[in-house]
Order: sequence, then structure tokens, then C-alpha cells
Amino acid sequence: MRRFLASPLLCIALCLPSSLLGDINIAKTEIPDARIVGRATLEKFFIDIFDATLFAPRGTWSEDQPFALTLTYHRNFDAADIVSKSTESISDLGFSDQNKLSAWEEKMRAIFPDVAKNSSITGIRDLAGNAVFYHNDKKIGMIADPEFSDLFFGIWLAQETSEPKLRRQLLGRDK
Repeated sequence: MRRFLASPLLCIALCLPSSLLGDINIAKTEIPDARIVGRATLEKFFIDIFDATLFAPRGTWSEDQPFALTLTYHRNFDAADIVSKSTESISDLGFSDQNKLSAWEEKMRAIFPDVAKNSSITGIRDLAGNAVFYHNDKKIGMIADPEFSDLFFGIWLAQETSEPKLRRQLLGRDK
């Protein structure tokens, strides 16, 4: 009978998608007492694009405190497409300084890889407001600019996001 009993952590591990386990490890390494705030799936034209998971200290998100946002992709994407869509989305939030946007775009091009189905990119907003990026479990770069971090994470978390339902789900406000 004893061999059929599992520890609570093992039960949790078996119930979570395997890709999420690595993301939790990254979040816990970078964010004190990291817990999941919310999860959502972005879908376009009935096609799942990615799953998003937001981690924050004690599961409580604040835009000016450290947090982690993981996107786990349901299909392959070229890095150029990810950077282009990110740049476009930052502009859509009302950012119009083309010089800064071009500099950020260049930095993103140097950081973001092509992604394969079931791989993930995790962005960490650290205590200083910098954006630190991981591809799966490997650190791939950082953009040390709080303004960039606010706008980049705002793609999903700002009130002006183009995906308000996704935002509500990430913030745990829409189950």
C-alpha cells in the first residue's frame, strides 16, 4: 500500500505539463516565492498559438515588482516573426519613439531564437525593471531598460493590450 502513495510534490509534478516544470524552476530561481498567478491560451482563428503563464511572488502580480511570464508555443515560429510582432505590439500600445523602438528591435533580434512547437520563452521582469529572457531552461539575454520592460510585458499585461481576455486570465480575474 505504501508504494502507491506519492508525495504531494510528485502529484503536482505529474499533473503539470512537463514544459511548465522547467518554467516554474526558472521563476523560482529568479522570483522570490514564485507562484502561478494565472494561465491562458492565445488562440487566433481557432488555432492555439501559445500558452501563457504568469508567475509572481506569492501569486500576486504587481507591474512594478519582479514577475515572470512564460509563453509555451503550440507551433514553430521564426525569431524574425516574434521580434516583428513584438515591435508592432509595442507600437500598438502607443509607443512612438522610433529610435528607441529600432534599438530595442535590434536587441530582441540578437536575443530571441526560432522556437519549435512545445518550446518556451520566459521573460523575467527583475527588481531593477530589466527584462531577462530564457529559452526553455537556458538564459539567452537581457535588455536593461525599465521602459522596454514595461512596454514589452505590456503586450500581454497592460490595460491597453490587444488581448484583454488573455490579460484577465493571466491576472487570475477570468477563469
